[in-house]
Amino acid sequence: MRDYKVGELVLLTFGVGYVGITPDLLKYKDRKFRIQSVHFVQGQSKTNFGVYYELKGCVTKHGVPYAILPSWIQPMRELKR
Repeated sequence: MRDYKVGELVLLTFGVGYVGITPDLLKYKDRKFRIQSVHFVQGQSKTNFGVYYELKGCVTKHGVPYAILPSWIQPMRELKR
């Protein structure tokens, strides 16, 4: 799986199946976002960790950023003009 960095342009796709995706989050499907922040989650063992991303503008109706899994996004290339 690819590691994304802050500022990268991504497409929110959700991949196959919509497990854990609320109807409010589903409205953002197939939209472009920039990675706002990267968060690492450590499990009980020190080597067991996961990652989730916050996307700029992808927030709840109360302004709380959604936690986006890496399998839900795809990288996009920017066209330079």
